[in-house]
Amino acid sequence: MISSPNLIIEGSHPYGEDKVWDLCMWLCNNLLPDIGYEIVVTFRKFNKDDGDAQGFHLTFDQDSHEVHISNKLTYKQAMIAITHEFIHVQQYMNGLLKEDKADMYWRGKFIPDSTPYFDRPWEKHARRNENKVYKQYLRTLARSLH
Repeated sequence: MISSPNLIIEGSHPYGEDKVWDLCMWLCNNLLPDIGYEIVVTFRKFNKDDGDAQGFHLTFDQDSHEVHISNKLTYKQAMIAITHEFIHVQQYMNGLLKEDKADMYWRGKFIPDSTPYFDRPWEKHARRNENKVYKQYLRTLARSLH
């Protein structure tokens, strides 16, 4: 088993390596269970196949995840996109969101692929919590400055 966590950040972005690393490690320590896992965060230019996405999450199994973030976002947009995608990692790790081949399950309930993207319960959950979690992180930064 991998030691917890194995975090890899790759790709080019204008946000500052230390700032991205700090947020990602904080998210690992505050959102994710203390088990062996690997998360690769990749910053890259999104193309037309990515649509309007700011980021997305891929899971290979419960312990192996990729997060892709557009490197054309503002700093705040990028940090919130990272937070949003880490909430998806948390959903998988905690068993809220499960995949079985092409089928998706939220809290054990099958969610048809025809469900509009923004109506999918895992997206609603991530959007509902992304700003709250990011503000918690910012509060820890403010406390560490005093």
